[in-house]
Amino acid sequence: MPGLVFYPRTGRYNNIVVSGCYINNKHYITLCSNPLIFKAMENFTTRVELHNPDEGDYDLLHHEMRESLFYRAINHLGTWHDLPADEYDCLSALTAPLIYSLAYTAAQAVIDIKPVNERQQIKDFWIIVTKADGDRVYKLPKTTEISKLPPGETL
Repeated sequence: MPGLVFYPRTGRYNNIVVSGCYINNKHYITLCSNPLIFKAMENFTTRVELHNPDEGDYDLLHHEMRESLFYRAINHLGTWHDLPADEYDCLSALTAPLIYSLAYTAAQAVIDIKPVNERQQIKDFWIIVTKADGDRVYKLPKTTEISKLPPGETL
């Protein structure tokens, strides 16, 4: 659809419910004209831990995860808070298995660049995805890095 603008926070475009995601810099979008069958946007906390990484691998992972709409901060009452290291947040109408697949693809992209580290150890990663049902309870610092936020958000 030429000229279609997707607003991930609102989930609507000209009264059509939409959901979508970015995969490898391409925006994939799903349209649904019946809001009764639309799955509400939900938050997913995703932890990706690299094993035997080289220096710079986590920077690459952060970039790959951001390209897949994962962010390293969460918003509570208008204030952004940093997530712990290796954790990301994603607001999506996708299911947990699809969120896992996006995170897996991002982590695998980092590993594929150089599968063996400088110490000749095979690189690997672990992932866990948790849907945030309801209220979140946490103690986290306020973020000071705009690069951790979704596009268009401000500190």
